Amino acid sequence: MTTRPILTIGDLGVRLAAARQSRGLTQAALAERARVSRQWVSAVESGRRMGVEFASVLRVVAALDLRLELRAPGPPAVVGTADADEPEHEVESYLHELGVL
Repeated sequence: MTTRPILTIGDLGVRLAAARQSRGLTQAALAERARVSRQWVSAVESGRRMGVEFASVLRVVAALDLRLELRAPGPPAVVGTADADEPEHEVESYLHELGVL
C-alpha cells in the first residue's frame, strides 16, 4: 500500500483526523493525551492552522501511536557523491511546505 505524502497543513490535518477517528478518539480525548488544546486539534484537522508547532505535532503523532518519517523522494543518495547534501535540502523544503520552518 502506497501512502500519499503530506505536503500541506491540510494533508496533515486529514491524516491526523483519520487516525484519530480510526482509534475512536474525540478531539478532546486526543488533545488531553497529547497535551494540546482541543481547539488546536480542530484547527489542524480542518487545515486552518497554517503554522504548527513541531513539538505539538510530535506529541499528537505519539498520542495516536503513529510514526513520523521524513524521506526524500526517489532513490536514496549515495554518501560521498556531489549530491550527498540534496536530501537535507529536500527535507528542509518539505518542512517549509508544512509550515514547520
